[in-house]
Amino acid sequence: MAGCCDPRAPKAIPLLVNGRQVGIVGLEQAVLEVQSKGMIDEDQIAGELLRLVKQKNYVPESAAEHYRQALLAYYRQYGQKVNMQNQERSAGQMQIKVLGPGCKKCKAMYEAVQKALAATGVEAEVMKVENPAQIAEHGVLLTPGLMINGQLKVSGRVPGQAEIEKWIKEGV
Repeated sequence: MAGCCDPRAPKAIPLLVNGRQVGIVGLEQAVLEVQSKGMIDEDQIAGELLRLVKQKNYVPESAAEHYRQALLAYYRQYGQKVNMQNQERSAGQMQIKVLGPGCKKCKAMYEAVQKALAATGVEAEVMKVENPAQIAEHGVLLTPGLMINGQLKVSGRVPGQAEIEKWIKEGV
């Protein structure tokens, strides 16, 4: 059985609900499922998201409407993010984000990414994301984190250069 530190364990996505951050297990899967249904009515979308999220998370009835609003906002944001990622990919430029507050490990991650890019000869836009709220929006709970073309590759550790090079080559 998958434990809390097992990479196969479900990932809790941080979500701001009525001014409080909560972790929602299965949020991305719920969003993808609702997207696949082609729903247009936002009330239906919010209701279906809440129904799916309740399958894996405790949602107090007194806060259900706040969850509906937060889930719908995340759904909209997720759709915009996917559209932006698709536009960036179509432009052909790889995008790499180093997520962390600027600590020693975060700087080491940034340097490792620069070295890996030089070694592979791949051109990419490399960005540092240091704002804690933006880091949380990307689903990173432990820093540093590394995203390549919108996909989280690692969080909580600095991978070796060979590992980063492999991810860069996969993203080309």
